[in-house]
Amino acid sequence: MEGKFVVKAFKKKDVYYLGFSMGASPLVVDDPLEISHVRIGPENNLSVSISSFDYQQYKENLNFDQLCQSMSEVFMRFIEYYKEGKESRIISELKSKK
Repeated sequence: MEGKFVVKAFKKKDVYYLGFSMGASPLVVDDPLEISHVRIGPENNLSVSISSFDYQQYKENLNFDQLCQSMSEVFMRFIEYYKEGKESRIISELKSKK
């Protein structure tokens, strides 16, 4: 997804971050904590952090926990697509949501 400019990947020690945002380009951010991000820890546990700006875009339809859960499910699905060699499904799905 980084190659398609959807996220920016960061690695800090043994933790990976996939930064994304509705308000700021992830490409110009130096710290994933500045924007919404998915965090993948050393035991492959996944957590989601949504920035205040991004939450404002969705708060009428989802509460904060629902939005985090939804983003977690999306990234888990995308990881499975990637593992199955179906990367094109990720971009197709993203384009269909615009």
